[in-house]
Amino acid sequence: MKDKKNTTNSNETSDSNETSENNNNFEQLIKQQDIDLANLEKIGLFFLLYGYSIFVVGANLDILEALDRNNTGYIPDSVSLYGQELVLTGYILLFIVASKRVAEKAFRNKVTEENYDLGPYNLIATAYFLSVIANSLRVQAFAQIEILILNNREE
Repeated sequence: MKDKKNTTNSNETSDSNETSENNNNFEQLIKQQDIDLANLEKIGLFFLLYGYSIFVVGANLDILEALDRNNTGYIPDSVSLYGQELVLTGYILLFIVASKRVAEKAFRNKVTEENYDLGPYNLIATAYFLSVIANSLRVQAFAQIEILILNNREE
């Protein structure tokens, strides 16, 4: 009888250790996902910053053209299109991050005792999605303008 009791305690200890290890692995997984999302967010922000800085270059080229001094060989609208494409890429990455954060918080609500309000996370994801749509339209518009300008230069 004594041996059976020791075996039961041993199994309970083993189960407890396994549960503790699983919880630790789960927390490590969540932490790593948070780190990965933050790194992807930084990349998205880099694209935004770089893209908008290219807009500054495009604006400077516009000024040079207005002064008939643009000897750079660059077309302001082509430079602005490139900047807009970078900005769009940034917003796409930020939308992906925001969407994954919604999924991560929903998952944590489901499998832990945590209770995240998903409303703000969904709102951020929706806002980035709308930014992707708006920036896609701008890319199309800049591309059409670039074609018009290139066609006018050929004539």
